[in-house]
Amino acid sequence: MRIVIFIVLLIGFLFVFCSPSYDEEGFELVENYANEIKPAVEDTVYYLKVWDENKTDENLEKLYQSAMEIHNVHARYMSVAGEDDSIRDYDVSGWRIIESRNDDVLDIEGKNLARALNEVRRKSFGFAEMIGGLYHDDGEIYWRDKDDLFDRAEELMDAVDDLKWVLYKE
Repeated sequence: MRIVIFIVLLIGFLFVFCSPSYDEEGFELVENYANEIKPAVEDTVYYLKVWDENKTDENLEKLYQSAMEIHNVHARYMSVAGEDDSIRDYDVSGWRIIESRNDDVLDIEGKNLARALNEVRRKSFGFAEMIGGLYHDDGEIYWRDKDDLFDRAEELMDAVDDLKWVLYKE
């Protein structure tokens, strides 16, 4: 009888400690977000530089549309918790992700991932809002605001690179 109890306890112990310590569906959302936000941000920064060199209505429109794609990515993945599938529905900071990928072991601490996600979300939203303001002011920008906009673009690119590094160590 003791052996049966021991085997049942051992199976339960293995089940609890060998199961992933994160939500796989939530992690897939995080990866999809990272894979979509990076090109949206890169496009917006690119069009910002194009617009800065040649301030035409057409270039301003391209800049604005690329910034709206940042908002679209946020809408798909960072909606209010409880509405649709949202990264905000998951306690990312409590995750520990250990996966084997291409002869490497990926080890992600949830608190680092949550920090990186929050930085990208916060900075990309603020950056896109600034672009929206620029668009609605018909491209009027003062040198201080222009410097701030380019500083924010650089900070955002660094935050996106950090998120990709936390996820993939690349």
